[in-house]
Amino acid sequence: VLLKQGKGCLVLLGVRWRKPEKEKKFFTLAQNAGIHFTLLSSWLKEGPLREDESFTGMPSLSWEQYGDLDDDDFLQHLTKTKVSTGGGKRSVS
Repeated sequence: VLLKQGKGCLVLLGVRWRKPEKEKKFFTLAQNAGIHFTLLSSWLKEGPLREDESFTGMPSLSWEQYGDLDDDDFLQHLTKTKVSTGGGKRSVS
């Protein structure tokens, strides 16, 4: 996707958040450069497309919240979000 000054566009970006400090640095630099980030679920609610069953497991935390141990929503995410492992499902914390 080519970003042109003065032109709007949409870029879909997926992040695995393995190293929150590095990801947060990227998002901070990009936002300071004028790029605005919106969660896909929020964009779908506002836009012409509507969220449906084909969009499952979307993140509910903004990049500002992710990795912030003082954020209650992030702490809840750590304890309630489950991932599949070789031996079953475990919380991400």
